[in-house]
Amino acid sequence: MIRLRNILQEFEYGDRLFDDPKQFSMTARADTSFMKYWAPFINGEENTSDEYYLLNALKSWSEDPPDERWLNQRVDDLKFLLTLKNKYRKILDPSESKFAHPKYVFRVATIPMSTAVKALKTLSSNELRTDYSNKNPIDIDMPVTLKSRSKRGYYSFTTQFNVAMSLAGHAQLGAAKYDQVYYYKRIPAIIKVEHNSPKLLFNPDFFEGISRYGAESETLYVDSKIKAAGIVLPTNFIEEIVTGGERYTSGGSIEKYRDSLISQFPDDPDVQALYKILDPIVNL
Repeated sequence: MIRLRNILQEFEYGDRLFDDPKQFSMTARADTSFMKYWAPFINGEENTSDEYYLLNALKSWSEDPPDERWLNQRVDDLKFLLTLKNKYRKILDPSESKFAHPKYVFRVATIPMSTAVKALKTLSSNELRTDYSNKNPIDIDMPVTLKSRSKRGYYSFTTQFNVAMSLAGHAQLGAAKYDQVYYYKRIPAIIKVEHNSPKLLFNPDFFEGISRYGAESETLYVDSKIKAAGIVLPTNFIEEIVTGGERYTSGGSIEKYRDSLISQFPDDPDVQALYKILDPIVNL
């Protein structure tokens, strides 16, 4: 008998989703605690070809460096799995993770400077100054819709805030990230999405079983646009953009980030508004 989902060319997963323990990584299969955790959810049904190829695509995507080619071809499969999320929460719901943040998932990204300025204006100078002086990330609750220049149709997030902060620290110190500010007026930040978003897919604990690199507690946001609940600005970025950051110019000389940005956009209202907010915070 021909199944309806075959006619519609939907994702075929048999009677149970991802039920074949053979596709867990060798590391996961050797981890007694990991297999003990997943044993109640696995009966040993052999994976369908759709399941097999999607799991292999996810493995390639999660390698270091990542190979995104195969997963980019299976975005429709990811969208279909979103419809199964309530049925297979232990596998597909990031809020089921042992290491889940109580409310959000996080992603390091660059956002338009105008968005950063709008978000900063929602806080008082005292709130900003207190966070900055205590070296606390500036956490701003403000709904915002962001769209990446990538056309993949999915984005990676982490369920652990400390992982996002660590990645943000590495990302913001490089010249490539500053070039996003200098040429495109995009600000490095952490964006946060509520972990009960219907667009989020995969429990990071499950990812640990198919990847050798499970330490970043990753999950996927499946859509071309991200509806975020807010943004977080690490204080080291403020230090770089206002006071201490330097870059090499095309002529080989060293120039302060602040000077080069103002020179690049001398009358830009977003640049002027950004420094109007940040200068008093660092007591310039």
